[in-house]
Amino acid sequence: MNSTTGARPPTANQPRLGWTLLTLAYAAAIFGLSSIPGRDIPLPTGTDKIAHFVEYVGLGFLATRATGTALSGFLVAAVYGALDESHQAWVPGRSPDIADWVVDATAALAGVAVSLHFRRRMPGRTVRP
Repeated sequence: MNSTTGARPPTANQPRLGWTLLTLAYAAAIFGLSSIPGRDIPLPTGTDKIAHFVEYVGLGFLATRATGTALSGFLVAAVYGALDESHQAWVPGRSPDIADWVVDATAALAGVAVSLHFRRRMPGRTVRP
């Protein structure tokens, strides 16, 4: 406890507000991109899986930093991917795709791994598995 404020000092494993806000903003950006009607998507044909992978590596990384645990970070990103795919059922020219969700979940796992790698390289900082 801090003797002047009475507050507990933050630990390396506690979620941090900044990471949480970044994660929420990133998830909102994904939602916005998922709301673009299919005919208006500015991607070359056949690159949608690459776009999914890039999006969810980022979300897996941020969610792991925000939650402080690898499992929670993965679950947040993977569940969000499933919800995002469901949301696409309501967007003209888009449809839910289990293959997209598999890419999302795989990428989320890669994002968790990247987060763990960076946290292990920082002295005194750890992410719980």
